[in-house]
Amino acid sequence: TRTPFPTSTLPFEIEQITIDIPGLETGARPMRLNLIPPGSFSMGSLGSERSSYGDERPRHAVTIAYDFYFGETEVTQAQWMALMGNNPATGLTSPPVGIGPNHPIFYITWNEAQEFIGKLNDLGVGTFRMPSEAEWEYACRGGTQTRFFFGDSLDCDDLAEDCAAGVSPGLRSDYMWYDWSGTIDGEWAGAREVASLNRNPFGLYDIHGNVREHCQDEYVENYIGAPTDGSPQENSGSDRRSSRDGYWMNPARACRSAVRSGFQPVLRDGHTGLRVVMVASPNDPSVINKRNQEPETNRSSEDPRSNRMGVSYGP
Repeated sequence: TRTPFPTSTLPFEIEQITIDIPGLETGARPMRLNLIPPGSFSMGSLGSERSSYGDERPRHAVTIAYDFYFGETEVTQAQWMALMGNNPATGLTSPPVGIGPNHPIFYITWNEAQEFIGKLNDLGVGTFRMPSEAEWEYACRGGTQTRFFFGDSLDCDDLAEDCAAGVSPGLRSDYMWYDWSGTIDGEWAGAREVASLNRNPFGLYDIHGNVREHCQDEYVENYIGAPTDGSPQENSGSDRRSSRDGYWMNPARACRSAVRSGFQPVLRDGHTGLRVVMVASPNDPSVINKRNQEPETNRSSEDPRSNRMGVSYGP
């Protein structure tokens, strides 16, 4: 059975699953994913949106007609270590900053992120993949269309300043790690421990700032002809892959819901990690694509959410 976890600060109850990762160090945060419901939204930004960039346009309607599980947090260093046996983040700076079992993994290539997902799939507890850009932005917005899920923050400068969140109570620094909150006593603080700040309406932590997150899509410098069904942009001829959101050293404007970046899949970027998706519906584009490539006699009607060893549902 599946039971929702308590969400007293959220607008609705969210179904959550926990993945049992063998070898996860004692005391480390487990991998949890939240069920994201189907829905429609406007992806990207209008030219009138303050501090927006050209690659976020044209703004376009996207309908995601399936539910999917989305990482409650970025993949942590302990979770990465348990499956990969190494921690690339420790080799980036001297002395190292942003290091800890419950800090997000970073300094990983897109290809390495895919290898990690392959090892998750080897556990046999579900079908994991990277999010598409559309899924990522839909999950980030959590039903909002403001610059950030917590509001527009139009009452102060977008550079390294803290200010009112906007629609939601409190300050921007209550919701995201960004340039204003990226130092301690004048020194760079690096990425921060996941789930330390307030979550978005879908129960997701650090969806703005902290570290950028790899996505499945090929990076194209506009949305002309982009998919409108939640599937990733592929077969474009681009040799770059997309990542979303800003990171702890970015100004607030670079951490907006619509912000995009593109990198070579072999580039080891010091501010990029990942968040994973687990397939939850037979209508998932990845399931449909796989089904269409299989002989009809091999096709399965199994619900991808059927309970498996290694997956627990609920709190």
